[in-house]
Parts: sequence; C-alpha cells; structure tokens
Amino acid sequence: LLGRVQAFLEHHRRSRADLTVAVKPVPREAASSFGIMRVDADGRIVEFVEKPKDPEVQDRFTLEPAQLASLGFEPPAGSLLASMGIYVFRREVLTKVLHGTENDFGHEIIPQAIGHFDVFAYGHTGYWQDIGTIPSFHAANLDLTDTAMVIDYTGPSPLATIRTLISTGYNGGAWDGTGVVTSAGPRYPGR
Repeated sequence: LLGRVQAFLEHHRRSRADLTVAVKPVPREAASSFGIMRVDADGRIVEFVEKPKDPEVQDRFTLEPAQLASLGFEPPAGSLLASMGIYVFRREVLTKVLHGTENDFGHEIIPQAIGHFDVFAYGHTGYWQDIGTIPSFHAANLDLTDTAMVIDYTGPSPLATIRTLISTGYNGGAWDGTGVVTSAGPRYPGR
C-alpha cells in the first residue's frame, strides 16, 4: 500500500506536475459515472469532462490501446480513462485553485486547471473500487473477503482506523446455521 502511494508521489515529482490525477480504465457503459479524460503521449491530461452521458462525447474520449498501455494498462478496446478521485497537488497550486468560488473538482477545478497548470495522469494498476453508491460500497466490502484478494495489512504501512465507540444492539434473533441471524430488529438495553 505504502509503495503504491510512494510511486504515485514519485510520478508526480518526476513529471513536474502541478496536479496529478490517479486514473483507471473503465468500460464505456461505466463512463457516465466518472470524470473521464484524454491524455497525450506523455500522460498529460489534455481534456476532462465529468460524467459524460452524450455518446458523441464518450466517443471522443475513448482511448487507443497504445495510449492506455503507456500508462501501464491492458484494458479491453473501447475503454475510457476515469479519474479515481485521488489527487496530488503542489501546495501553491492547490491554494490557487481553491481560492476562487469553484468547489467541485470534477466539474470545475480539474477542467480549469488543465488550461493553466501542468496536469498529469497516474495509472494506478492495483485494486480500486469506486464506493459512491451503496451497491459499489457493498461490492468493495465483499471484495475484501475474497481469499484471492491479496492485501498486506501487516506490511510497513498497515491500514489503520480510529475505533469509535458505538453501542451495539442485541437482536435476540435466531442463528439459522448458515451464519445468518434473523430477527425483527435490534433491541437496546434500557429502551
């Protein structure tokens, strides 16, 4: 995990970018759910549009396999390059872009930055799942239970979280032998 973050930062520095956007290829049918971009041969983002629904716009943003390969990807033909919503900014640039009235990265900040700053794509080849919807959040949680999923939680940068103290409810349900507990709902002590 830490190695991938370090590679992202090194790419940002090496390309002398003002802003670097982590990217993944997505199939055409998913394009309307993401910020989509076109890049040049050096990985510089030359055009960005948020959640395009127009088929003509999607056609214009469909990348050639060679462009995707230059970022380390081997996706199926017809893929588009999507923002993962993960960015690295030079501090001065972040201060400038946030100083105005714009506050939406996909609709305003990134598209405007392309015309004024050096904006590059970083091809992330590891696991990533958008969790912007309940079904995609659920899918990501299920992915973590897959025994084929290899995530080292004990390496030099283990994942960490802040434990919150949330009282649990006793559901008084019955276990059906398959790992499912059924009940009419939780009951909280003292209520």
